[in-house]
Amino acid sequence: MKNYFSKFSPILALLVITLFYVPVHSYDYVWDDTTLFLDSSALRDPVDLWGSISQSILPGTTYFRPAVLLSFICEFKIFDVNPSVSHIVNLLILLANCILVGLLSYKVSVDRSCKHSVEAYQRAAIAIVIYGMHPALIESTVWVAGRFDLLVTLFFLLGLVFSTWLKGWIRVVAVSFSFFCASMSKEMAVTFPLILAVWLFVNYGAGERFLIFLKNIFRKSFVFLFLGVFFSGLVYLLVRYEVHPDIYVANIEVESGLSVFQRIGLIGYTVLFYLRMIIWPFSDLNPMHPVQMGELEGISLVLNIIVCGLFFISGVLAVALCRTKGALLAVCGFIALLPVLNIIPLNIGGNIGHERFVALPLVFFVLALISFKPVELLKDNRYGKLIRLMPVFWLVLCSMNLRVTIPLWQNEFSLWSWAYSKNPNVEFIQFNYVASSIFLGQLEVADKALSEIEKKEKGLSSRMKAVKGQLLIRQGRLLDANVLLEDSLSDENKVHEEVLRKGISLHDAKIVRDNVPNAWFLRYVYGSLVESYVKQERYDDALSNLSIMEFYSPEYPVSMLMRALINYGKGDVELGDAFFVKALDGFASLAHEKVYETRAKFIKDICDKDGSQKACNMITGSLVSKS
Repeated sequence: MKNYFSKFSPILALLVITLFYVPVHSYDYVWDDTTLFLDSSALRDPVDLWGSISQSILPGTTYFRPAVLLSFICEFKIFDVNPSVSHIVNLLILLANCILVGLLSYKVSVDRSCKHSVEAYQRAAIAIVIYGMHPALIESTVWVAGRFDLLVTLFFLLGLVFSTWLKGWIRVVAVSFSFFCASMSKEMAVTFPLILAVWLFVNYGAGERFLIFLKNIFRKSFVFLFLGVFFSGLVYLLVRYEVHPDIYVANIEVESGLSVFQRIGLIGYTVLFYLRMIIWPFSDLNPMHPVQMGELEGISLVLNIIVCGLFFISGVLAVALCRTKGALLAVCGFIALLPVLNIIPLNIGGNIGHERFVALPLVFFVLALISFKPVELLKDNRYGKLIRLMPVFWLVLCSMNLRVTIPLWQNEFSLWSWAYSKNPNVEFIQFNYVASSIFLGQLEVADKALSEIEKKEKGLSSRMKAVKGQLLIRQGRLLDANVLLEDSLSDENKVHEEVLRKGISLHDAKIVRDNVPNAWFLRYVYGSLVESYVKQERYDDALSNLSIMEFYSPEYPVSMLMRALINYGKGDVELGDAFFVKALDGFASLAHEKVYETRAKFIKDICDKDGSQKACNMITGSLVSKS
């Protein structure tokens, strides 16, 4: 009976993880999800499939992740854009990753350290629970855009599983293809060949040292496997080069603003950040982790330089000299972290790192922990019980943290309220907190936050002036809003003005998104001005600003909706309906209800202002209706 239960313990572990994450099916899209899925048709209804999946994810980056973008396109084609489905897909990928972690743990355990497979099953279940319930995975699982980290982990682990259980040419093809898919999911896959070599050594290098194992790799019949991986990586690089000739884009501000010693200290600082995230993440979970410049000065800098040195020296010595499974698997975890250690400073919004980046490295630290078996200490009555209780205590903390943290991702307001409570002095967080409050109708919250920020900062930055302008619009203070919005543009680089000076119409010009990093902000400000002028019935001014807004974001469906409202306001119902149809095509279907409500409210306001029968009849007489 005990053996029977042990064999099913991994399934029980998966059920426990699922229970904690089940509530996410009712959560909204948040953060970048809105831009990727709701405001753009590139993934919902792609005209150019390759163009849609090969685009860089963020302006000013060369992130090339077509496999993940293709997964979104397939999902939307089958299920339409639905946050519930997107969250369930992410959860299923997490569970698949947990299964792969269990398989790898079973392989590590069953060969030599376990006399009976029953213990291997138990260890697999423990590995699944520790990995699946780790709080650092919340971000990649609950945030739909976190799928990049989930999928690179999935394909990476599939490659290791195939290398273990398959043989011959099937193994070569399966492992190489898994590596290719992992590379097409996220750049972290670059570490796969080295980790594969260490993984094979852990399983097939008994009695040898790693360097000797590498020399004898031809005798071990792995030569074709590594040739397949090499050519798979070469194909990926060639495809990537065609799309993004620049392999990477470093953070220029960091590269130019830090000394050589500070650059080294930054690596040590990042190492400590990820170790904290892996070992004790409970007090530091947050969507944003801004770089603390004090860590790169004085004694903190010296300590971080020492950490950096110890990190690389210990890793090299462990690979060269150590034959212990646990130590080598931990080295794999550190290797997997290398792409995000700011060796090349990353463009991640001024953050030292993100929790989602540990989805892959965490696997190997869990495997290292599972392979560790302190026999003598366990036999000692003084320490045995304590050691056995430590994982239980840690998992209890994890379960409590999951219950508290997962709901914080349910909508924009809950997410940015949490971020603001942790980092109230970061402008990006301030902006998103106030903007989400306004979007969800929490105007008093937004007003209070802006007052606190203005008092603390002794004034408002251009970004915060813009979001305050949006608040004033919602409060009906339209003239004050116009002044503040125009003021927020005073220090901005306005590319459209240069285009107009050259005598070129904005409709005939097109910006390269990566070359205009403030395009999102200019769209926000000019869009707010359009909203203000429409409410004032200054339709010509609204159209003028709308043209500028469309220049910075030509595919933004809100612009078509605003054109529809402007023409309704002018009394041209037919043209208004034409633009309204285009707006509906641009928005995801789940946003259509809100689009109809916006139009109905606008027409009702016109009717209430002038009592025009023509305006009042638009609600029922428009060519476009819900039916």
